[in-house]
Amino acid sequence: MNGVCEASGRGPASAGHRFVGTVFIVLACSVGATACSTATNSANTARPEATASRSVSSSPAPSLFTGPWAREFDDALSSADDPTSEDILSDGLITADELSRVEHEFAACALGLGYEVRAFTPGGGYTQEGAPESFDPTDPGEEFLACSSSYESVSPLFWSIARNPAHEPEQSIMAACLVDRGLAPDDYSSKDFDRDRRSGVYPFSKSDPIFLDCAADPLDLLPNPARPGGGPSL
Repeated sequence: MNGVCEASGRGPASAGHRFVGTVFIVLACSVGATACSTATNSANTARPEATASRSVSSSPAPSLFTGPWAREFDDALSSADDPTSEDILSDGLITADELSRVEHEFAACALGLGYEVRAFTPGGGYTQEGAPESFDPTDPGEEFLACSSSYESVSPLFWSIARNPAHEPEQSIMAACLVDRGLAPDDYSSKDFDRDRRSGVYPFSKSDPIFLDCAADPLDLLPNPARPGGGPSL
């Protein structure tokens, strides 16, 4: 599996909800919160390392890093508001251990507030339970946002890279996936997909499992649990 998802809403789901906490950053299609599988990673399933090399050019450069995801590392680092995120992102490398670190820290911190965050899955999904009846998901509160800060800075970028390591154009990999898996006709192109995405009208159903599967993992790189019941909002 190669090295993640626009960040979804930074806040807990209501009690018992399952949602995708990841989002694929700066993709042609944005990722929203959806229902997801609660299957956990197999102990034998390796996680990828998300990387970007720091630029060593002596001349002023528009990015601190090099590689297909350099700009996203720049953006994530510049917006990081906690020491853990800054430490992890500053070297242009997100390891599987670092991803596990922010997951565990998020879960432990949220538990202290009465929320059970568990069952992290490939692609960035997790289950969150325990919200009080009065909880407003549109205003989760500063304490929960502080708990999720490192996770929201690191996990989406990790899984965006895992899903599309070379940062290929979204419309290209989606069109190819839809054709390869038989949902779209053989002559369906990246231009067709981009047109349909903009209009919101496709020659197939967006609720078709093949479409959802392609949206979650168009290059077939992630373990099956990364394929939730929904995908990016296209």
